[in-house]
Amino acid sequence: MAGLVINGAVRDAHTIKSLGFPVFCRGISIKGTAKKQPGKVNVPLCMGDTVIHPGDYLFGDEDGVVVVPKQDLSTVLQATQSREHTEEMYREEIQQGANTVDLLGLRDTLKQLNLA
Repeated sequence: MAGLVINGAVRDAHTIKSLGFPVFCRGISIKGTAKKQPGKVNVPLCMGDTVIHPGDYLFGDEDGVVVVPKQDLSTVLQATQSREHTEEMYREEIQQGANTVDLLGLRDTLKQLNLA
């Protein structure tokens, strides 16, 4: 197991973090839990409004978790690499003095909203 994604709370968050074990949860709870339900393995499940199927990929970082259906992994990987390349170009241009309003073409939108 590479990590835990749970539609609930966990406790001992500091200890979990110190172990380097990635845990994504809805919250932290001081209260212990009962572990009396056997659970199921290799069945679809729903978290929030997202259905996760056996074989789907889950990726998480400090910003959250995303589910990628198994059949979409290659397409999502290509789109992610393209986005990372674009973001790197933006960072380089910002270091040279550019701003995100111009990089993202938002000047007209800001004018229309009377914000510029």
